[in-house]
Amino acid sequence: MFALWLGLTAAWAAGDAEEAETTFTLGARAYSDGDITRALSYFLASNRLAPNASVAFNIARCYARLGEYAAAYRWFTVAGEGLTDPRITQAVEQELRGITPKVVVYDIQSDPPGATVYAERMDLGAVGVTPLRIAMAPSDAPRTFLLERDGWVGQRLEGIGGARGETVEVRATLPQVVGQVHIDAERGTTVHQGAPDGPLLCTAPCDLPLRPGNWVLYFGREGFRDAVRQFDVQADATTTVSVALVPNTGSIVVDATERGALVEVDGVAAGFTPTVVQGVNVGERVVRVSRPGYQPVVIPVAVETDEQVDLERVQLLPINEVEAVSRRAERVELAPSSVTVISREEMRAFQYPTIYEALRGVRGVALTHDSIYGAAAVRGLGQANDFGNRLLILQDGATLNDNILYQSFIGYDGRVDLEGIDRIEVVRGPGSVLYGTGAVSGVVNLVTDPASAPTGSAISVGSFDNHTLRASAETHALARDNDLVGLRAVVSAAGSQGRSETIDPRGNANPPVNVDGFDAFLGGSTNGRVWLGPATVQWYHAYRSVDIPTGVYATVLGNPDGTNEWIDTRTMVEAKVEPKLSDRLHLSGRATFDRYQYDGILPYGPYTSVEKYVGISLGTELRATWEASDQFRLTAGGQYSASPIVTMDGEDRARNGDVAPYLAASEPYQLAAGYALVDVVPTEQVHVTVGGRADYWSTFGPAFSPRLAVVLVPDEGDYVKILGGRAFRAPSIFELYYEIPGVQVRPSDVDPETVWSGELEYSHAFDPVWTGLLAGHASLANKLVESVAAPGVPGAVTYKNSDRDIRILGIDAELRRAFQGGWMVSTFYSFLDSRYADGQEVPNVPQSNAGLKVVLPVSAPQAQLGFRSSLEAPRRIDLSRDDQTGWAVVSDLVLSGQVPERRFEYAIGVYNLFDQGYALPLTDTFPMRTMPQQGRSLLATLKLGF
Repeated sequence: MFALWLGLTAAWAAGDAEEAETTFTLGARAYSDGDITRALSYFLASNRLAPNASVAFNIARCYARLGEYAAAYRWFTVAGEGLTDPRITQAVEQELRGITPKVVVYDIQSDPPGATVYAERMDLGAVGVTPLRIAMAPSDAPRTFLLERDGWVGQRLEGIGGARGETVEVRATLPQVVGQVHIDAERGTTVHQGAPDGPLLCTAPCDLPLRPGNWVLYFGREGFRDAVRQFDVQADATTTVSVALVPNTGSIVVDATERGALVEVDGVAAGFTPTVVQGVNVGERVVRVSRPGYQPVVIPVAVETDEQVDLERVQLLPINEVEAVSRRAERVELAPSSVTVISREEMRAFQYPTIYEALRGVRGVALTHDSIYGAAAVRGLGQANDFGNRLLILQDGATLNDNILYQSFIGYDGRVDLEGIDRIEVVRGPGSVLYGTGAVSGVVNLVTDPASAPTGSAISVGSFDNHTLRASAETHALARDNDLVGLRAVVSAAGSQGRSETIDPRGNANPPVNVDGFDAFLGGSTNGRVWLGPATVQWYHAYRSVDIPTGVYATVLGNPDGTNEWIDTRTMVEAKVEPKLSDRLHLSGRATFDRYQYDGILPYGPYTSVEKYVGISLGTELRATWEASDQFRLTAGGQYSASPIVTMDGEDRARNGDVAPYLAASEPYQLAAGYALVDVVPTEQVHVTVGGRADYWSTFGPAFSPRLAVVLVPDEGDYVKILGGRAFRAPSIFELYYEIPGVQVRPSDVDPETVWSGELEYSHAFDPVWTGLLAGHASLANKLVESVAAPGVPGAVTYKNSDRDIRILGIDAELRRAFQGGWMVSTFYSFLDSRYADGQEVPNVPQSNAGLKVVLPVSAPQAQLGFRSSLEAPRRIDLSRDDQTGWAVVSDLVLSGQVPERRFEYAIGVYNLFDQGYALPLTDTFPMRTMPQQGRSLLATLKLGF
C-alpha cells in the first residue's frame, strides 16, 4: 500500500516546488526507517507548502502509528475528501473504520452552514467549518465547541459528552446579526429589494430586520413614480428611511359660465375659473366648481400621466332657493309663496346701499320715505306713518323689527350698507303661520354669507346720495377640525350733511319753504356670526342719529338750532343650535335677546319735548322637523317671548328750566305660540302644504293663522301655485299707549288687524335661466290700524281700527333671466286695485307698479353695466281729497367690476339718472302733504380685499 502511495506522490511531486518535493521525500525515508515522528514533521511541512490529499493520507498514517487516533481520523477525512480513485477511497474508509472505535466522533452542523468551529478555546485555532465531522480522544470531561460566522451571532456549545466509538450529533442555530429599518412612507407603498420588480419585502408602513451593511431598496405605489434609496444598516440599531413618492400627474383645464368660481379637486381648493390646475394626481379625480349663489357642479374626471383634461365650459346655474317661506331651504318654484330673490350678483352690480334701495323695482313693492324713515308696502298693505310695521324683516330668520313700534328699519336706520349679505329673499303674502305678528304683507329675509364663502378680510369706502359717505370693514375666517368653526363680522359707518329741499306746507296761505339738512344723519351698524359645529351665534347692532328739518309733529320747521334730532339704536343677539338627530329628524332651538332704544328731541319754540323709548325682549323657540318619508314632512314648534321692559317716557322742557312730563308708559307684555306645518307630496306633480299657528298675546288674547298651499307641476318647467292664508298684526305698544298733548292722542282701544289673502301663480321655465310668470292675487284686510285726525283735538292725530274693510285685487306679469355669465334681465308690470268696502281708493297705493333691470358684461369680470328703472305711479295722498302724486320713472346706471386676483372691486354710477322730481304721500303728522324724494345723485364705491 505504501509503495502505491509513493508512486502517486512521485507523480504529484513532478509539478510542485522543489522544496515541497524534497520535504516529502525526507518524510518518506524517515517513515521507511521507522522514525515516525520525524516522518510526520516532514509530511506536515510538505502539506503546508503544497496541500494535497496524498500528503494528508501520509500524515494520517503517521498519526495512526503514533497512536494519535483523533488526529489520524481528521487527516484521513481530509484525504478522503480530496481523492477520486475508488481504490484509494476504499483504503481511507478502511482506515477510518479501524480508528473510529478508538475515538469519539462529533458530527457538527449549523444553521446556517459555513460556521468556523473551535474546540474548547478560540486561541487554540479552528478545527474546521460546518458541516464538520471531527474525532477526539475519549475524555471523562464534557467538551465545549464554539461556532462563529460573520454576520451571525456566535454560539458556545457546552457540556457535550461522548463515549469511545460513539458518533455525537452537535446541532447549532446561529441568529443573524440585524439592524431594524423603519420605512416611513405613505400607506400602501411597496418595498422591493434590488430592483423595482425585485423581491417584495413589505408594504408601508412597516419595519424590516436587515443585516448590517449597505442596502438598496426600491419603493413603488400605483399612481406614483418609483423611488430608490441607498443606506447603511447598523447592527442593533434602528435606521429610518423616509420616502415621499412623487405622484404621476396630469393637468385639468376648467372654465365656467361664471368667472371667479372656486375650483376644487378632491375637496382641495385649486384656483378660480378660468384656470389650469397643474400637478393633479393621475387616476379618478372629482372636480367641484362652485360660487356663492349658484348650484355647485361636481364632475368626475380620469387624469392620466402628463395628459391634460379639458373640461368644457361648466354651466353654473343660480341656486334659486329660499329659506324664509318654510324656514328651510327649498326651491323657489316649489316654495308655497310668491318669492323674489335678490342675488349677491345683483346687489354687487347695482351697489344697493340699503335694504330700501334693494327693494326698489321689486314686483309688488311700493316704497315710502318721509325724510326720517323709509318703509315698504307689499301689494298695497302699507300706509304712511305706519313705520313699515306690516313688513317683517329678518336676518337669517331672526326678527329685526323692534318690540315697541314693530318698525322695519330698512334705511340707514337699519344698516348703513349691505356688506356681508349673500342674498335678500322677498316673500309676498301672509307669513304669520311661521312668524306670527307683523308678517302681514310679506317677509324680507337677509341671508348672510355662509360659512362656505371665501375667507379673508376687506375694507370699503363709498359715497351715495351726493352727500353720504360710507366705510366698512369685514372679515371671514374658518378653522376646520372635527366640527366647523368660523367667524364672520362686518362693521360699517356712514354719515351725511343732508341736502336742501323746498317743501310746501299745507294751506294756501303758507308759502313754500327751503330747508337745509334734509336727510342729514350719522349712523353705524355691525353684524356677524360665529359657527361652532351645529351651534351658531349671530348678532346685529345699528345706530342712527337723524336731523329733522321737516316740522314733523308740529315741531319748528327748518330746525334752525339743530336740536330736532331722533336717535334709533337696535340690538339683536341670537344663539341657535340645530342638531341632526337622524336622517329623518332634525331639531332647531334658539334663544334671542333684543333691545331697542329711541331718543328724540322735538323743539316747539318756547319748549322742547324730550322722549325716550326702551324695549327689551327675551325669547326662545324650539322646532322639530320629521321627514317620515319623501312624501310626508311634519314641522312643529313652540315659541315664547317676554318683553319685561317696554317703556315710553316724554317730558316738555321749557326755556326757563321747567319740566312737565306728559308720557310715562310702562307696558311689559308676553307672547306664547305654537305652530305646525304638514308637507305632503302624493306625486311628483302635486305638493301640498297645510298648517296653522296659534298665538296668545297678553295685550289682547289669542289669534290663529292658517295657511294652505298647493303647488302643481303639470309638466317640466311649469309650476302652478294656489295659495291662501290669514295673517294678523297685533297693535304695537306705540299705537296703543303713545300720546303727546295737542299732537297725538292715545286711542281708547285698538284691536289686532287681520288679512285674508289668496293667490294663483303660474310660472314657466323656458330654459334653466329664463322664466316667465303670471299671477293674480286678492286680499281682504279687516280692522286695519290707521293714523287719523283725533276727534275734538285740532291738528292732533290718533290711531284707530278702520271701520271699513279693504279689498285688494292685483295682477302680476314678470319675465326674468337669472344672473348667469355676467348678465341678467328682469322686467315686470303689476296692476293693483286697493279700495275700501265702499269703493273709496286707499291712500298711498299705486295702481301700477313696473320695473326693469338689466346687467350686461362689458369685460367680465373687470367691468359690467347695470341699468335699473322703476315706475313711480300716482298714489292717492290722503282721504281728505282725491288728488294724487305725479308720475315718475326713476332710473339708475352703474358701472361696476372686480379684479379677482387683486381682490379689488369698484362701482361708479348715477341714481335717478334723469333727475325725476317726485314726492310721496305723508300723514297729518307733517306740515306738508307730500315729501320730495332724492333727485339725481352720484354713487361711488371702492373695496379692497386682503
